[in-house]
Amino acid sequence: MENILFPPSLTPCVRRERFTPSSLNPDFANGGRFQWAGMAVKKLERQMVSGLSILTLSAATAALGQGSVGNGTFQDLDFESPSGTPVQGSSFVSLASLFPGWTGLLGPYVTTQAAYNGQSTGGDIISLVGPPSGQIFPPLDGKYSALLEGGIIPFEPPVSASASLSQTGLVPDGAQSLQMKILPIGNSTGFAVSLGGQNIPMVPLSSTPAYTLYAGSIVGFAGKSENLTISASAPPILGNENWVEFDDITFSSQLVPEPSTAALEMAGLGLGLLLHRRQRAGEPN
Repeated sequence: MENILFPPSLTPCVRRERFTPSSLNPDFANGGRFQWAGMAVKKLERQMVSGLSILTLSAATAALGQGSVGNGTFQDLDFESPSGTPVQGSSFVSLASLFPGWTGLLGPYVTTQAAYNGQSTGGDIISLVGPPSGQIFPPLDGKYSALLEGGIIPFEPPVSASASLSQTGLVPDGAQSLQMKILPIGNSTGFAVSLGGQNIPMVPLSSTPAYTLYAGSIVGFAGKSENLTISASAPPILGNENWVEFDDITFSSQLVPEPSTAALEMAGLGLGLLLHRRQRAGEPN
């Protein structure tokens, strides 16, 4: 029988739709009553908002990428260090050989097994994905990535549970944020990241066709020995699966704006533009 370990409570970070500046720009035609000059000003406003958002996003992503402070005593944060060359097969292998330094959790239960390029129909599973590519989901970056699938634990009766990788290490000095590449697959129902037993809200910074780069604030954790856990959340409907791919976990010296602060700033910007438009709409033609 496997050991039982009850990890800290993880609040799912549901995948969000990416923000686009156009959502702040309602139709400015106003029945076609604006003069050409007013339309030109509003077009310039749109371009300025769009440009500001792109510049802010690019600057934030670049700053985080340049602020790496190392891994502390954490191991295999890029998932590129399996023991030997993994061999694809139908059977499970030692999790320690595929994910050195990590502990696997299916719900609250420790598992010592994982799969290479494996997947399950509705079941909980932890898998390392890599060559030959195309056999399952391709890695997000490099040669390998971690694939976590939340699903059913075959108890009687069956239960829906998360799939997690967890390890304890020393957070490097100067670390202010945690970033990683994540891909929720298909109808994913979310993922979670925790450090020291605290849920870390993850903010999307940029996207590529292969993954989304997320970052979360870990102010106050630098220099401390803490538990890091990444999870594919338990599907809300029994029998469904929730696939999430992770890669390139990095500690950074750069701060990440709180999601609420960023939302307030964008709301303030939108309100200011709306008031400006209304004032212009009230001007005589």
